[in-house]
Amino acid sequence: MVSVLLLSWNHEKYIEQAIRSIISQEYKDLEVIYLDNNSTDRTFDLAREVFAGSGLNYTALRRDYNCGISANYNFLYQHSRGEFICLLSGDDWLHRENISEKIKVLEIHPEAGMVHSGGYKYYQDIGVYEPLKVISFPEDVALEKLLINNYISSTGILLRRSCIDAVGGWNETLIAEDGELWIRMLMKYKLEAVDRYLYYYRQHEGGISSDPEFMLQAHMEIYESSKHMNPSGKTALRNIKDHYFAVKVKNTTSPGLFLELIKNFRFNKIYFILLVKSMLPVSWKQWYFNRSFKRKFRHVKIDE
Repeated sequence: MVSVLLLSWNHEKYIEQAIRSIISQEYKDLEVIYLDNNSTDRTFDLAREVFAGSGLNYTALRRDYNCGISANYNFLYQHSRGEFICLLSGDDWLHRENISEKIKVLEIHPEAGMVHSGGYKYYQDIGVYEPLKVISFPEDVALEKLLINNYISSTGILLRRSCIDAVGGWNETLIAEDGELWIRMLMKYKLEAVDRYLYYYRQHEGGISSDPEFMLQAHMEIYESSKHMNPSGKTALRNIKDHYFAVKVKNTTSPGLFLELIKNFRFNKIYFILLVKSMLPVSWKQWYFNRSFKRKFRHVKIDE
């Protein structure tokens, strides 16, 4: 059996789509353990309405206070019974073959602890899908590459329960739930990949990936927890800084940001562009981003 661990927080606009993507799964031996993280909107009530008529084997739970993501996943996990675990946020959704394709892989490869896939990033504000091809490496370098840059998406990932137990679950001292767990998993087990687009990750203003300060802290916590075994620490730090500035420049215009970029400047095309963008009004940057992405991905067709 597969346990889908569904976590939501203020996902009133999106939770029905997430649940219906579970209902539509080709693989039917499922249970859903759903936890609402003390939403202030109608997310939990809407979720229960959809579950009630779904025919799913589900448990719906609600926090009366807000908890961290890792604590919530440990809580969900403790309430689950499946041999395999699928992770899903209430603002994302799954392709109908997500679980069926990944369960095949774990059944064929008993040495593997988890399997991920490609997917789509959906830009909510402009209605555009960006294909995200799955990234995989040979087993002997998979961990080394992960220490440099987290290439594993948690959306719709399938994990083997016995392997989660062996590494101790989610680390509740960290604000982000995935990267550090993947490191511990790859220290013991193999990672498999499905070369298909099997999940949909929603990019929207309220998502944590749009918060540069949160993402910087999350990445730095993972880096600090694993730097003792990272031979490419300087490259990892550079990637963290690059990601931070790319997100912050998109949503911020200030002299302080310009000076921060000067302080961390690297002589390449990307940083020259970031410097220019740091001085432009946010509305101009948003207009340019929306225009360029609509042109780049306007012909992308998705299969749900």
